[in-house]
Amino acid sequence: MSSGVLQWKKCTTLSKQIREGRPVAKEFVWAKDKEGSIHIKSRKSAKTFSSEDYNAMISYVSANPSGVPLGSRRDRDIPSDSIGALMERRRKTSSIRGWCSHLAAIAVQQNDLSYDDKGRGPGRGVWLYPKDMDS
Repeated sequence: MSSGVLQWKKCTTLSKQIREGRPVAKEFVWAKDKEGSIHIKSRKSAKTFSSEDYNAMISYVSANPSGVPLGSRRDRDIPSDSIGALMERRRKTSSIRGWCSHLAAIAVQQNDLSYDDKGRGPGRGVWLYPKDMDS
């Protein structure tokens, strides 16, 4: 991690779903270091994504205007065109999928992407879209 002091920002994962009276979305904190790496802390875990990982996600979604599924669940098969699959290929590990929801939420918070939560079930879930060019 960077030797400098990081300014942590609060964020929430991308879900509009309510289950058992509680939101499914999870709060976490993140910071960007001077090299552009993104550091994420969620509960007692932490993960770092490079600026290249972040930019690859933005480029991938921007090249698919009809949307890209997030596909971040660790316990299920994910679509091969999802952000989870993209990061698995980039990082050569399936353990990264759960963190993709955090990285996507940061991109939405930073107004680099937009999203829609299509609910639960096959072909649904969180989908990412290029930022609206008019906004």
